[in-house]
Amino acid sequence: MRKTRRDELTRDYLRELDRRLASLPRSRRRQIREEVEAHIEEGCRQLAPEDGAGTRQVLEQLGEPEEIAREAGAGLQRRTWPEALVPVLLLFGGFVFLVGWLAGVAILWGSPVWRLRDRLLGTLVVPLGLMGVTLIGVVPGAASECLTYGPVGGRMVTHCTGLPPPLATLILLVLVVAAFTVAIHLDRVRRRT
Repeated sequence: MRKTRRDELTRDYLRELDRRLASLPRSRRRQIREEVEAHIEEGCRQLAPEDGAGTRQVLEQLGEPEEIAREAGAGLQRRTWPEALVPVLLLFGGFVFLVGWLAGVAILWGSPVWRLRDRLLGTLVVPLGLMGVTLIGVVPGAASECLTYGPVGGRMVTHCTGLPPPLATLILLVLVVAAFTVAIHLDRVRRRT
């Protein structure tokens, strides 16, 4: 099926509307989108599929997606200072008797700013943030330990446990990068909404 100019303009308009409505419950978003789609369909009913100017006029009469979202109440509770703290609390809150990290998780799950995927990332990618990375780094056996025993059959025996130092360092580095990447992602989502 060939995409028409009307299809392109409508798709872009609805995509922006969906982005602006992201903080609303799914059922409310669906209801608003269905109403807007019905208005677009009604307004474009007598227009040719390639009539971009007519389609633009119909969309302008509906109003900007931002206006529709604002009238629907989207984004009204979004920009609060606790939400701005979430990335910091998830990274460093574990060092405050774990209470800081738990507070970050509570704000993350209680806020409409983040979707389920973002909430799961913030909670599960590196639990306890950098405190969790620190704990993994100092757990006995996480680093390689080697003990050398006296002559057994005329030779010295060395027995090593744990991960080789280069591998342990690589794992810790990956965890640190993952923690910062998730924090940056959550902050970008918060700023975008």
